[in-house]
Amino acid sequence: MTPDDWQTGFVKSLGVFLNGDTLPDPDRRGRRLSDDTFLLLPNAHYDEISFLLPGEKMGQQWLTDLDTAASSTRPETRLAGTTVAVAANSLQILRRV
Repeated sequence: MTPDDWQTGFVKSLGVFLNGDTLPDPDRRGRRLSDDTFLLLPNAHYDEISFLLPGEKMGQQWLTDLDTAASSTRPETRLAGTTVAVAANSLQILRRV
């Protein structure tokens, strides 16, 4: 993002990549820690917004762990580089598989 992007007042969405492979602290025995990797896709806009999933380097498949707008709890698998529609005023959390 550019500095101008951060100053735009109408932006109502932001994708957040939480990389579980890059945890900085070791465990008690000095071993490297790792965890799941997530994409957080919040949409505070009054309309649906599409997010483009990262390329395969960041993960080949993503599983929907949470969709606050979905009536079903059945997880969906999505492929790298595809788009995800996030409903108005909702949040999706995807986990790398």
